[in-house]
Amino acid sequence: MTATITNFKDWYDNADIPTRGEDGVWYDLEDGIAFSPDTKEKRVRSSAVLKAAEARKFAKSLGGNALAGGSAKQKKWAEELRRSALNSLSPQLAERVLATKQMQSTLWWIENRENFDIRFVGCANTTDIHFERILKDIEVHNFQKPLRELLSALENAVRRNLGRTFVTTDKAIQDCNILLKSRSTDRNAFAAMADRAIAEIEKL
Repeated sequence: MTATITNFKDWYDNADIPTRGEDGVWYDLEDGIAFSPDTKEKRVRSSAVLKAAEARKFAKSLGGNALAGGSAKQKKWAEELRRSALNSLSPQLAERVLATKQMQSTLWWIENRENFDIRFVGCANTTDIHFERILKDIEVHNFQKPLRELLSALENAVRRNLGRTFVTTDKAIQDCNILLKSRSTDRNAFAAMADRAIAEIEKL
């Protein structure tokens, strides 16, 4: 896109993958940049988009897509962070990183940069180890998410009933927190705990 594109029709005609997001804003999925009629901002974005595209080449060579969300400058920064990380990973691990949903976000790379940036980690040889840990953390988080939501609903139900005593409910909340902190991904244990949480919610 050039600085002369200031109306939606021109932007749409020149966008590679014009798509309307859930927030109602139109994005070009190729670079993740939202449409804006601001000419001055377009000039800034045009430069940042080119630099982000350059940084994205390695990810694309492995089948990765443009990072989603963020401003043009944020995307440039995030793409550079991702390129640096991918260059230091084994091909197999790099493909896992590119396939992980959370890691397809611009803000994820910026907010988590200290977890993998070689300047913080120490040396390139340890990057694989750190990314294995990051991927494991994401796996655990995704697995535990339904139970965390049930726990939140149960705690909210208890707050709505202040002044009453719930011995079994308090024990269920305690046991739920213990299970979540254990970082377990035991499906049977989580299914049983989810059933307990649902039963307690229904009693309140």
